[in-house]
Amino acid sequence: MAGFFIQLPTWSSSIQLLEISLDFVG
Repeated sequence: MAGFFIQLPTWSSSIQLLEISLDFVG
């Protein structure tokens, strides 16, 4: 279960990068 919480920041960072990429392309 601890591994899940460790990956949470990575998920949020990936989502932010994806949103930035979409804004850049769009």
